[in-house]
Parts: sequence; C-alpha cells; structure tokens
Amino acid sequence: MKTLQTFRFALDPSARVERALESHVGARRFVFNWGLALIKARLDACARGEAVEVPWTLPALRREWNRAKASVAPWWRDNSKEAYTSGLEGLAHALKAWSESHKGRRKGRRMGFPRFRKKGRCRESVGFTTGAIRVDDESHVVLPRIGRGADSRADNCAAEAAGGGHGPHSASHCFPGGRALVRELYV
Repeated sequence: MKTLQTFRFALDPSARVERALESHVGARRFVFNWGLALIKARLDACARGEAVEVPWTLPALRREWNRAKASVAPWWRDNSKEAYTSGLEGLAHALKAWSESHKGRRKGRRMGFPRFRKKGRCRESVGFTTGAIRVDDESHVVLPRIGRGADSRADNCAAEAAGGGHGPHSASHCFPGGRALVRELYV
C-alpha cells in the first residue's frame, strides 16, 4: 500500500468531544495495562511449572480480551473497538521488540520488558483504522464513536485530499503538549 498524503489537523474540540477523545485514550492505556498484567501473571504461572498459554501476539491478546472484557471493563461499549485494538497492538509490538532484543535479533540498544502505562507519563494517543474516518466539511473531522470534532485547517486539506479521489485509510489522535491533534493517512 502506497501512502499518497498524510494530513495533521489541530483540533479545537467541544467539551463533549474532548471527553470522548480522553476516554478513548484512557481505554487504550487500560487495555495495554490489563494485557501486560495478564502476561506477567501467566509468565509467573509458567515459572511455577503450571501449563498455561501466554498470549504473546495480537490475535492471542484479542482472544483473551474478548473473553474477559465484560467482567474487567463493563464500560467497554462506551468506546470504539479501535481504542482497545490500538492498546493491544501497542503491547504486542512492545513484546515482539523485547523478545527480538532479548534473543539478539534486533538491532540497536537492548529493549527492556514493557512497563505499565501511566496517565501523563506516556504518549497519550489512540489509532483508528475502521469506521467513519473523514473530513466532513470545511471545519470538521469525523472519528468513529466520537463523531464530529471541530478543527481550524481541515478545509485546505480536504480539498487537496478530495482532488486525489481518495479517502482516509486511518487516523490517529494524540495530545502532545495538551493540544488535540488528529493525523489522517490517505492512500
């Protein structure tokens, strides 16, 4: 897949949209920490000689999350499934990087085992790859389960993107320096 253009929008969200964005970011952090706690508990069980499966890949982590989400996070329906997938994907990537580093197959400095994420201490972000992702009109970006979020520069970018006849493939949201930003990838 070839990337044609990526646009980054500075959002000026309403209070409702800002709460929804923060909820999605928190859900991503929650599921990352939940998955890491599960893996550590399973690794401890393996060290004690118990025969348990350690979910190391994204599909295995997703399976475990789908089994447990109703009991560990009864509020899970409040956010897009993409928030949870984004957290599990981040954990699977961190585990793979650690494993390859630990075995000497990864270039660069050695990676430590993944650590729990804390609010304000990690990159506050969430990614979306499915659902309603688009520049709606001259001043709004639409994200799944969040809806329309006002921004100040979408009009120029929307015109450029529409000129190519392509829609956004994915979007990510982050809070660098307390500002809300959305990045949309057009392919």
